[in-house]
Amino acid sequence: MHWQHMKLVSLEPLFLLAARSGSTGSFSASWVVGTAVAVSIVWLVIFYGDRIRAVIHAQTNPVENVFDRLCEAHQLDRSEKEFLTRLAESERLTKPALVFVDPAPLRRSVDGGGAASPAASSLLKKLFEATPTA
Repeated sequence: MHWQHMKLVSLEPLFLLAARSGSTGSFSASWVVGTAVAVSIVWLVIFYGDRIRAVIHAQTNPVENVFDRLCEAHQLDRSEKEFLTRLAESERLTKPALVFVDPAPLRRSVDGGGAASPAASSLLKKLFEATPTA
């Protein structure tokens, strides 16, 4: 779960419950505060866990990270990214990010025809024949 999709929970009902419970004795204020602290800890673990995992992944696999970042920069969808990954593997490229530098593998895929030709043609235009914006 991504932290931006989480809604912060208002603690006001818990404090109202704690204030009311003083006369009834069914809940104690420490229980309510403990629950609020536990919820906060879980939220922090989820929030920072995502960030820590991303940093660790980037540090342990920098080659893949370059490829992923280039895919994001060119706004490629999942199928385009998977196609480029398979293309890099079939071309036995030492680094998958090389498909962003050298158009030859995509041109070979287009020239070879077959089912992959339309995807390769589209990516060739998207990555190498884009007109610069002013």
